Amino acid sequence: AGERVCGPYVWGRYDVLCMPPSFPYGGMENPCLTFVTPTLLAGDRSLASVVIHEIAHSWTGNLVGCRTWRHFWLNEGWTMYVQRRIMGIMQGEPTAQLDAVLGIKALGDSVFGYGEQHNFTRLVPELKGVDPDDAFSRVPYEKGFNFLTYLETVAGGPGPFAQFVLAYVKEFAFKTLTSDEFKAFFIAHFAETRAAQIAEVDWAKWLHAPGMPPVENTFDATLSEACHSLRDRWAETHGAGQSKADIEGFTTAQTCLFLDLLQAGDCAGFAQNAAVLKKMDDLYGFTQSENSEIKWRWQTLCIGAEMEGVVPHVLKFITTGGRMKFVRPLYQKLFASKVGRTAAVEAFVQNRQRYHPICAKMVAKDLELGK
Repeated sequence: AGERVCGPYVWGRYDVLCMPPSFPYGGMENPCLTFVTPTLLAGDRSLASVVIHEIAHSWTGNLVGCRTWRHFWLNEGWTMYVQRRIMGIMQGEPTAQLDAVLGIKALGDSVFGYGEQHNFTRLVPELKGVDPDDAFSRVPYEKGFNFLTYLETVAGGPGPFAQFVLAYVKEFAFKTLTSDEFKAFFIAHFAETRAAQIAEVDWAKWLHAPGMPPVENTFDATLSEACHSLRDRWAETHGAGQSKADIEGFTTAQTCLFLDLLQAGDCAGFAQNAAVLKKMDDLYGFTQSENSEIKWRWQTLCIGAEMEGVVPHVLKFITTGGRMKFVRPLYQKLFASKVGRTAAVEAFVQNRQRYHPICAKMVAKDLELGK
């Protein structure tokens, strides 16, 4: 599927190595070899999208790379785009579209966390004198993906853009490039067929303005409608009339979207109500889930509702693994809560040496512990 999207695989072989629990990232791409976190081992292959992402880096990141880290979106935004193209081929377009919807929530969280005018929310941020770990977020991934999705419409749709992807990889194979070089190549490729549409692209705003994308893409709602409907029923009834059958047909991604929707501000009235969340857990068994993506989202909700009973579960999760996607926000959430602030600091101090140095450094900042 990757070769259909990007052209020939040039690295010969491909292996995946599952790292120790302290590995701080979901995956790390190298030519021929990908490192992955054990948090992907859900037992049902439901978290395989991370492996797809790392395979996609065989073209965008390893074969075609960004010149400097200011242009990191050329690695990660492109790889999110290729990942979802591969998912569409292998798992169906609705699944890929749902993944894009989940990505919008992740991007919003990053932008909100920094502040919508923050330099790090630009697609091409200024990084002089900056610790690159401070700038790492979902922005280059998801804002970059949304830029490419928008450019797909500018190009005339998936068909013409698919040809552009192949030409792009071929042109820049074994090279690095900047955002300006990407812009020039895109304009030249479509100059004869889409000049009027290209003239309407606000390149400066997309590449250099902070905040959320300047254009809101629309994604297929086939798989997300049921999630919105279930959220609305809980908002209206606080669980009356609901049953465990509600989510029996959900994929992991649909369950994740449902939990994401509960974190929205308009759900605060019931999603921060401990009694309502307790009823939800009795029906759906979220506390007992061994799926890391579901566990993270559920624990985030419960801490927000100041549910003291969830604290031991959170501490177990964040002290037996070191993936920063989960560890950092859960420590931050505990630290900001009444029920978990002291426990968060104590747990980190006791377990600091178990974490990867990058993870330990960042969590220490989050907990205001310094060095």
